[in-house]
Amino acid sequence: MGEFEKYVTRAFCWWTASFLRTKYPKVDIAFIAHDTQAYEVSEEQFFSRGLGGGTKCSSANQMALDMMSTRYLPDQYNVYPLHFSDGDNYSSDNAHCVELIQEMLERDISQYAYIQIGQGQGRESQLLSAYRRNLHDERFKGLLINRKEDVLTALKKVFPADTGGR
Repeated sequence: MGEFEKYVTRAFCWWTASFLRTKYPKVDIAFIAHDTQAYEVSEEQFFSRGLGGGTKCSSANQMALDMMSTRYLPDQYNVYPLHFSDGDNYSSDNAHCVELIQEMLERDISQYAYIQIGQGQGRESQLLSAYRRNLHDERFKGLLINRKEDVLTALKKVFPADTGGR
């Protein structure tokens, strides 16, 4: 991710965490970072993390799925994975990403949001296109942010005012 993508990701996540902590006193937020491998990081590490190399998005989806099996069981938690990406992913990994998200949805998560950030690109990545072609569950949100001004609109799509938690 470049500087713009990191800035937008951090801004979106900061607003999300602030909103959730204000609205829900017992919220638990986990942060997963990834390049070719995923790893859980602290909130402080997430907001100050540098760049890695390579991208394999399925590693983050697999880690999120593993967390749902051990720590955040969807029948006990409202699970809302948010995945931020510049759209770069190994094309051979896209089908596996779709399978993992489908499995999360089948486990009855509350929502999954994939937010692609690409300054001025204005086009979907192959990964976002694969998601939109194959995931037809209303709980899946696929969003594209091209400008800083798009962050508020995207936040409103991920957390619409007219929906309540489970």
